[in-house]
Formats: sequence, C-alpha cells, structure tokens
Amino acid sequence: MLNNQLYRDTNAEDEFNIYRIVQVVWMTDNWEHPPENDKVFDCSIHFPQSGKAIKLENIQKLQTRWGKEGLAFQQHVQSVLNIY
Repeated sequence: MLNNQLYRDTNAEDEFNIYRIVQVVWMTDNWEHPPENDKVFDCSIHFPQSGKAIKLENIQKLQTRWGKEGLAFQQHVQSVLNIY
C-alpha cells in the first residue's frame, strides 16, 4: 500500500465502494522478467484498469480453470512465483 488513505467511490453500486492506492509487484526469482498474468493464473484473464478490487471467485475464466481444485490454485501461484 502506498498510503494510509481510504477513498470512497460514491458512484459504486457494488460491495466494493472503498479503495486504496496500492502497487503490486510479483514476487519472483527473476526480477528482470516477472511472469505474465496468463502464466500466474494459468488462463487468460483481462483485469479492468479501474484499480477497483474484484473478487477472484467472480471471474468466470478463473472459476472454470480452478473452481473445483481446492488449494491447487494457491499451490500453482506459489510455484510460479517461487514462494516456498
């Protein structure tokens, strides 16, 4: 998180009507060439550029690929990012 400020989106009609400014850095052993989203999620996902939080369980492609596999998704991400 880049600051401690909470921002409210007064136009939002969904449950995520607050947000914070964050910067995400993939943790990897190869900082020069971090993995692409498609490799991390093992499916092609387009994330909106709005910066708003989204629930991964609401992304149909992700659910189709990983929905029934329990902790397999978390284990896959750990493997791709070399987090042990």
